[in-house]
Amino acid sequence: MGNIDHALEKFPQDFDRLDSLIHQLKGSASSIGAAKMKNECTFFRDFCDKENQEGCIRSFQKVKKEHACLRQKLENYFQLSHDALALVASCSGKSVQLQKLLDLAIRKKGGSCIDTYAALRA
Repeated sequence: MGNIDHALEKFPQDFDRLDSLIHQLKGSASSIGAAKMKNECTFFRDFCDKENQEGCIRSFQKVKKEHACLRQKLENYFQLSHDALALVASCSGKSVQLQKLLDLAIRKKGGSCIDTYAALRA
C-alpha cells in the first residue's frame, strides 16, 4: 500500500508503474479470497488503462478503505484462532467439548470470543 501511495505522490502520471503495483496487490487479495479488495483493485486498474489520474486517486481511497476493513477482519480472525488454541490447550481430555469448539470456530463469521465460549458451555 505504501508503494502505491508513494507512486501516486511522486509519479502520478506513470500509469504503467501504478498498474503494476496495483496488479500485485490484486493478486495478493485474490489469493486469500478477498473479493471486495480484488474488485477495488480492478477498478483502479481500469482508471490506469484510461490514464485517468483523478480516477486513480479516488479509486485508491476506496482500495485503502477496503484494505483497512480486510485488515480488521483478519486481525479478529487471528485473535479468535489464538483464543481457541488457548482454550483447546486448557481442555485436554475433553474431546467432545473440543470438537464443539472447533466446529464453532470454523463457522464463526464475527462477534467475540466470549460468544464462542458461551456457546461452548451451552
